[in-house]
Amino acid sequence: MTPKMICSQRFEDGTGSLTAVDSGGNGNVGTLNNMVATSSWVSGKIDGAITFDGINDFIEVPNAPSLEVGKSGADFGVAFWFRPMQAFTGTWRSIIHKGSTDNERTFAIWLQPAANLLHYRI
Repeated sequence: MTPKMICSQRFEDGTGSLTAVDSGGNGNVGTLNNMVATSSWVSGKIDGAITFDGINDFIEVPNAPSLEVGKSGADFGVAFWFRPMQAFTGTWRSIIHKGSTDNERTFAIWLQPAANLLHYRI
């Protein structure tokens, strides 16, 4: 089976937008929450990027059948770039997760409380 892109937010939308367009072609558009349309968009390593305040900013992509990754034991991959702008905080900080509660999560990636090290769960 040939792998295909399920969701790709490249953050090329730019200033003034509160949505992150899915360039993967499946319509999995993300909504920027608790963010400012004019200052959350910044230059990235390649093209655009988003800056988060470290308090309550997040991007939400609504659930869709195309996002049921790992269904029936299928393989999947997750790729992203991020740059922590602060030292560790003593609390778990979510980078990405699927599902709202522990029982719904199919995968999650966090920064550990005592260091800026990644922790994941599948």
